[in-house]
Amino acid sequence: MNNLKSPPKEALFSKMEAKYKGLMERAYNLKQTDDSLSDIFYFEADQLLQELNDLKNDLTLA
Repeated sequence: MNNLKSPPKEALFSKMEAKYKGLMERAYNLKQTDDSLSDIFYFEADQLLQELNDLKNDLTLA
């Protein structure tokens, strides 16, 4: 049996939010020098934002 517990959703939300902010900052900083890499970071941030919104809805409904 596995006794490891998953982190609370609030902690997961905080980590995901920090990652989202980091991706957005990297995308913004690269906008003038490497447009294609910037687009990749924006895309990843957008995907993460969708997950954050889903998790936020789960937290408010609980």
